[in-house]
Amino acid sequence: ADLARQWGDAGDRRAVFAECYLVMTRSVEENIRAGSFHDGVWVGRLLDRFATYYFDAVDSYGGALGVRVCPAVWREALDACSDPLCHPLQALMLGINAHINHDLALALVDVLDDWPTLDEEARQRRRDDHELVNDIRPSSRPASLRWSPPSAPGRTSCRRSAWCWARDSAASPTTSTTRWAISWPPAC
Repeated sequence: ADLARQWGDAGDRRAVFAECYLVMTRSVEENIRAGSFHDGVWVGRLLDRFATYYFDAVDSYGGALGVRVCPAVWREALDACSDPLCHPLQALMLGINAHINHDLALALVDVLDDWPTLDEEARQRRRDDHELVNDIRPSSRPASLRWSPPSAPGRTSCRRSAWCWARDSAASPTTSTTRWAISWPPAC
């Protein structure tokens, strides 16, 4: 919240994604508290890991993490925010792209660490919890950003691909240096 406010007060376009992300995160947290998920604890872990990837990218972009390198997709998104010709919706979409297509799959791999031990019913509940976010997000967008249909096919397919890649990675654990060899996009 502080970062979004700080950037917004400074007229920094990074605030566009940060504010949207804050609204979406609060909405998911409300649904965790309301018991909307099968496993709210797991969804909370996913939300925390997902946020960590975003804030690590922001910190590494600004040099706060020393030798750590900002992921290229985030570097592109954050670089665009300093371009005076970048429209705020472009800044938002670049942030969403980086967060969903990069961070979500990695966060899912991190929190699907118990996948091999889950039975099929528990695995389906995890997937259902993951997909429930698609129903939560549309209601969490500020009115000014409600320009896409609630079931935008691109958003759903990106989240589905992230889920399938993470599921396949969790089912066949490898070292972090070789896990990226799994084919993309995964069969789902």
